[in-house]
Amino acid sequence: MRFITLLFALFLLVSPAHAEQWLNIKYRPTPVDVDKPYFEYLDTSGSSFVRGAWYDKAKQYMIITLQSTNYHYCGLDEATWKAFREASSFGTFYNQAIKGRFDCRIYPVPDYQHAESGTVPKSFSSAECRAKGGRIVSAGTSSKCSCPSGEKQIGQINDLRCICCCCAPQ
Repeated sequence: MRFITLLFALFLLVSPAHAEQWLNIKYRPTPVDVDKPYFEYLDTSGSSFVRGAWYDKAKQYMIITLQSTNYHYCGLDEATWKAFREASSFGTFYNQAIKGRFDCRIYPVPDYQHAESGTVPKSFSSAECRAKGGRIVSAGTSSKCSCPSGEKQIGQINDLRCICCCCAPQ
């Protein structure tokens, strides 16, 4: 029992209190922190096309990563989200039931201001990140980027070649 207690204490020490996950979304001017509790995450690791999906039920808003690009859909009802979650093929369901519908030019785009500070991470070029004392951290094959322990995210990298964030010491 003592061993389990020590493991739990160690886990709490190395775990961040809140790991923000800001995504830049095509056709959306501001990034969104999908690590907030109002977003439900769907693990799509079995799909070669859909690399991640998040849904905010209250605002009927979905973010989906296709290959390495994040897109958003507005006014997406909960029944469609549930059917998507249960689909045998995320890509097929997306193409048949979501793509071309739930247009954010018609339905309202939710405003997700960073509640704690009132700001969202800035979008930097790689050079700007380095000039601010940051370093570039790639999400790799994931659709989300997170900074290592002891660092905080100060911005997103505005680069089509990677999903990256700019991390700096806390």
